Amino acid sequence: MGTLRLRNLDTLSIEQQLTDEINFDIATEEFANKKARNVAVQKIVVFISEITMALVFILFLLFLPACHFAFCLIDTYNV
Repeated sequence: MGTLRLRNLDTLSIEQQLTDEINFDIATEEFANKKARNVAVQKIVVFISEITMALVFILFLLFLPACHFAFCLIDTYNV
């Protein structure tokens, strides 16, 4: 058993009255809900970044012909 775990068990033993008052079912449920929210937020961030990359690619494809035309004009008139 590691020293950190041993110290935590020691603290729980010293604070036994407080430990007896904790409802571990509620604590576990709150922890699970927070974890689920974090996972949902991470999925949203990934989704937004993928949409952003797709939009940048679409804009690139839309403006590529215009850029090509502009470079052709520059080459034609040696500007």
